[in-house]
Amino acid sequence: MNTHSHGPNGAGERNSHEDDSQARPLGPLSDLTERRRLEDELRRMAYEAQEARADAESAASLVRAEAEELARERDQAAAHARASSEFIASMAHDLRTPLNGVLGMVEFLLHSSLTEEQRDQALTIRGSAESLVRLVGDIVDFSRAGAGQLEVQSEEFSVRDVVDDVARLLAQKAVAKGITFSATVASTVPDRMRGDAAHLRQVITNLASNAVRFTDEGSVTVALSRAPGILADGRVPLRIEVQDTDATLSAENLAALMDQRTGGGEKHPISGSAGLGLAISRRLVELMGGTIVVGSEPGRGSAISVEVPLERVAAAAQPAQPAQAPDFTLTMQPLDLRVLVAEDNAVNQKVATRMLQRWGITAHVVPDGRAAVEAVSTGAFDLVLMDVLMPRQNGFDATSEIRRHEAGTGRRIPVVAMTAHGLAQERERCFEAGMDGFVAKPIQAAELYAELAKWAEARDMAEGGRHAA
Repeated sequence: MNTHSHGPNGAGERNSHEDDSQARPLGPLSDLTERRRLEDELRRMAYEAQEARADAESAASLVRAEAEELARERDQAAAHARASSEFIASMAHDLRTPLNGVLGMVEFLLHSSLTEEQRDQALTIRGSAESLVRLVGDIVDFSRAGAGQLEVQSEEFSVRDVVDDVARLLAQKAVAKGITFSATVASTVPDRMRGDAAHLRQVITNLASNAVRFTDEGSVTVALSRAPGILADGRVPLRIEVQDTDATLSAENLAALMDQRTGGGEKHPISGSAGLGLAISRRLVELMGGTIVVGSEPGRGSAISVEVPLERVAAAAQPAQPAQAPDFTLTMQPLDLRVLVAEDNAVNQKVATRMLQRWGITAHVVPDGRAAVEAVSTGAFDLVLMDVLMPRQNGFDATSEIRRHEAGTGRRIPVVAMTAHGLAQERERCFEAGMDGFVAKPIQAAELYAELAKWAEARDMAEGGRHAA
């Protein structure tokens, strides 16, 4: 028979061993479970981190691929724009070369005995050829603007000389149309300033010539003044206002004409070189850091206002006014020079030699650069007029070879480039090759004469110094 022990209270007591077993905590088992849970959590976090890293690398790879594709497309577009610009520049060279012959021969005609009818016809030919030259230049500039190749130059120049040049160019055309033309520069405008004179002249010429072209009655005025204030960098804003009485264009049409993307178009009254010139003018003004605003009042005419920042030149540093280049219509003093003409085009050979002979210059013609190098080695010439693009050897290489042959001799014959490329890069390349001057085709007689007279004077001064010594 089983017996039970009873405590003092008479209640049955549990086995002490059994109680100890049930009360003791399960430490090792609990630690193992927690450790496994933490390991699982770490593995999960590591997996998620790895997945996130893989996603990030995939996204970065995708971004890199897209960036590389965009870069390739950008480079291809830039290369296409450069190729297009270079093609147009080459085409412009091929157009300017025969135009040089046309304009040169017309000048000779105008200085011969002509009837009034013949003179009028010759002037018409000259005007049309000059318009074509400007159109070619506008096309080149428009192409270069699209390719981002236009650059701002900085040089000291006379604002009044620039305006005088434009006035001389356009006043006669205005008179022929029976309209009045005036160009003024306010007394507040400094005469000597620093900036891009060539582009400033081009802008004023484009705007004013379009105004003359499309104004059939009334007037065209060009006014330059100093806009209020001074810029933070000390430059002065020059204001150019061109007004006309042409009632055919609205302000909207004028603004559209200046948009490079349209260039005028058939829906506008102006097209061709005029619309292109306006679009280029806007691009040039913006390139020089300026602004251009157009306005038009129905039935009254239109107005274009341009502001371009220019640097002032201190009065003490202002050089004497340069002499104006002699006009072809004036009597020019004979020049005692022996000139070698390196030119492969037969018509341009004739134009150059006729001009030189008119000024009493002895001229000898060779058809390429290699012949020019050989001729210079004889020492029979005072100056070389060097075409740039010629067969057998171009003008750059020929000039470089001439300079190598002169090394150590103490002699340096002046070489003046004649080229149908009017770009600044072309000028730099000419000077890098060792050339001393630059005359752009179509050749302006006054410009060529001034260049030759400069070297004739330099030679005479050098010889006078040697004789005095």
